[in-house]
Amino acid sequence: MAIWQYTFHVIPKCDLEKFYELREGLIDEELFDDAIFWKGTHVKPEAFKDIGDVLPKVKSWSNSIIQYGHLESNCFEVLHNMGFAESVSFRIDYTSEYEPILAYLLDFTLLNGFSILDEDWQLVDDTLQSVKNIIENSSQKNIYKRLSGEADSRGLNFLGDLTNLAQKMRPN
Repeated sequence: MAIWQYTFHVIPKCDLEKFYELREGLIDEELFDDAIFWKGTHVKPEAFKDIGDVLPKVKSWSNSIIQYGHLESNCFEVLHNMGFAESVSFRIDYTSEYEPILAYLLDFTLLNGFSILDEDWQLVDDTLQSVKNIIENSSQKNIYKRLSGEADSRGLNFLGDLTNLAQKMRPN
């Protein structure tokens, strides 16, 4: 994942009790694996072919991944094993005009019985504005803004500050 992307995980819709039960059993969120939600669902990777309407299907670096879109930009990936989806995620490039793509992906997941998790493994309210707020308020978006020279909330220009510091440290 690039600093200009935010990753969401797609899981089969299940009742909240089951979701929290499964999630609670996975203590280390750094190593959280969404495959537990896909186990026994028998969802074929072809169930996601309509994603090709908004993101072109491209060759993945792995034969086990069906990829739509480009890794450096907006992309949707289906990891499959033995003919069934094992992990599904999508990344949004927030430096692009991502709203139409995001709206499509949200509609697709809602209409096909999937739920979305954010990078903190929390269930996402699947309205466009809620998901945009998650992206816009993410730590990587704030870091990206600082690194790209946009002022942060204190009016600091992080990249400019680093450049000035580096210039001061150079021997004459």
